[in-house]
Amino acid sequence: MPYQESFDLTLAKECASAFTGATGLGCTVSDAHGNVLAEYGHGCRSCDLCERAGNSKSHCVQAQNYGMTEAERFGGKYIYYCPMGLTKQVSPIGQ
Repeated sequence: MPYQESFDLTLAKECASAFTGATGLGCTVSDAHGNVLAEYGHGCRSCDLCERAGNSKSHCVQAQNYGMTEAERFGGKYIYYCPMGLTKQVSPIGQ
């Protein structure tokens, strides 16, 4: 049986919270499908810019999922713009 590292959601949430506390920037923990598992500070779940512009939140999820795919492709981090032009950074932390 191959080794499979388990994902520690509690640790991920603690790290995201610490990141937000240290930087003042929002941090979101999400799964590979874009479902938000935890959000600290301002993030996509609490953002209403897309809705105010008449766009669907699904555009944000699609951009985030694309960013996660590219982060894996480029070695662990990727910086991109959300559909409303905000700068985002994504980094996969587990499977």
